[in-house]
Amino acid sequence: MIKKILLSAFLVVSAVQVSKASGEGDGDKSKVVKTANHAVTIDILPLASLEFTPDAEGSIFVFDNLTDLIEGKDRLVGKLKISSNQKWRVDAKLTGDPEILVGDIFTISTTNTEGSFVPFGTLNEVEFWKEQAPTHELVKDVFYKIKPGISLEPKEYNVEVAYTLTQQ
Repeated sequence: MIKKILLSAFLVVSAVQVSKASGEGDGDKSKVVKTANHAVTIDILPLASLEFTPDAEGSIFVFDNLTDLIEGKDRLVGKLKISSNQKWRVDAKLTGDPEILVGDIFTISTTNTEGSFVPFGTLNEVEFWKEQAPTHELVKDVFYKIKPGISLEPKEYNVEVAYTLTQQ
């Protein structure tokens, strides 16, 4: 009889433990919940574009009187369009006939106001726009002012301006 009582007690304790072990979770044995993870890499590259669109009349400067030679001529020569997803700056470099590449004969600006024109300097290069915030399709007017003076030989001179966008 003691064996029956011990066996009954053992079965009751075992049943409670089995019931407790299988009852973990929300108690609903008909649902299975599994989790899977997926790692995603997002790689944003440095992106930039620079376009110059010349104005129809902006590339030719004709000096046919002494006043224009002395005071100079300025005009809209085109537009720069800039896009960059980082801070940036634009430099302009002047190359061509060496007589034009001295002093402040050839200057550049984005506003065409007195005092805004910047000479290219002794290296024939100018930081045209200093550090700017990231932007998308920013369009700026570009003006040149050419002031040859009366000392240059009368002839046709050719120069080229190269713009360079550099991300910071």
